Amino acid sequence: MRDGQSRVLVLRGEAGIGKSALLDHVATQAAQDSRLQVARAAGAEAESDFAYSGRVPEMMLVGMAAC
Repeated sequence: MRDGQSRVLVLRGEAGIGKSALLDHVATQAAQDSRLQVARAAGAEAESDFAYSGRVPEMMLVGMAAC
């Protein structure tokens, strides 16, 4: 978070185009700035039928706000 403002990024795309590599690079760069906090989550299509699966990002943000 920068200046008390949070941001969310959803990165979607076909398998094998470098999404994970891009996120790894961004997280590495962000880790060098002590003002930033990075949280990553991943889901699987098989989990989409679980109760509350659509609310996981919201629950993560609420938990982070308490930090």
